[in-house]
Amino acid sequence: MIKIIDNLDKEFLYYKNLLLNSPEITNNFILSPEYCGSSYLFHDHLLKERGFFNKSFIITKNDNPVLIFFCFISGSEKNQFYDLPSTFLYAENNIDENIEKILKEKILNLSESKFLYSEEINKNNLDIVSQILLKNKNYSNNCYLSFDQIMKLELSDEQILKKIRSSYRRLIKQNTSIVKFYDKKNIEKIIFNKFKNLHHEVSGKKTRSDDSWKLQYETITSGEAFLALIQKDNDYGFIFCNFNKNVCNYFSSVNSNQKNLSMHKGFLETIKFAKKLDIKNFIFGNKIPNIELDSKNENISHFKDGFTTNYLPKITFK
Repeated sequence: MIKIIDNLDKEFLYYKNLLLNSPEITNNFILSPEYCGSSYLFHDHLLKERGFFNKSFIITKNDNPVLIFFCFISGSEKNQFYDLPSTFLYAENNIDENIEKILKEKILNLSESKFLYSEEINKNNLDIVSQILLKNKNYSNNCYLSFDQIMKLELSDEQILKKIRSSYRRLIKQNTSIVKFYDKKNIEKIIFNKFKNLHHEVSGKKTRSDDSWKLQYETITSGEAFLALIQKDNDYGFIFCNFNKNVCNYFSSVNSNQKNLSMHKGFLETIKFAKKLDIKNFIFGNKIPNIELDSKNENISHFKDGFTTNYLPKITFK
């Protein structure tokens, strides 16, 4: 018996956790931490706050979860997707025809709502969802290739330093800032509030609700995220990352004085901290070739490239 379980169904989180912890998923996918545990609850809340709708669903067969499709649809015409990519994960390599038919109908219905779809290429084979969309002439001409910017953490500390852009290495060598990390063992509310308040100060306004900050704090206390504090003289900055056993994901950073406080050393120490957690991949963000960005986002992408050793390709449909 085949069943669709939408994200609003009370069984969704149960089947999600069951599927994401299965060897078929953990062994074959670089799974973003944002889909797991309290990090998922935080991102779900944050995206809804920003006007996105959670259209994720799971398909089960004989009460066993076969696949999950994470998808947030923008409520705006711009349909920009900044935080959580839509991703399809499956526990069976050969999706049977009945499930493929259900999946195709469900995906194409979502496509009519202008969703942005992103998927990892698994073991150099295009996944079933991409195949379905590529076969459909309405969507095959509306896709582009993007890349996750990754630092491989199997490298030694010396090899990691050599992989970093040479100009960054000089800045790191000259850097006298102090970096301290906060995780579930030592996080203090006063430190997290300092991070939150600096965001408000730099932005010049309150950017999101107190509830979303509370959920973000809980990702640290639950052992799914950490915070780096970078200090020099009277200036300071923060780097926030969430993680699972395979991936550390850079989420955000903030700096009280960019002229005096370089964050390069903070990012290197953050990479090393993730490595000590026995994590295999550090994801900085996503790069889209041949797409014009404003100067701010172009600079951010260029900065992340300086720490990147590998690019994980994704097919993206609009």
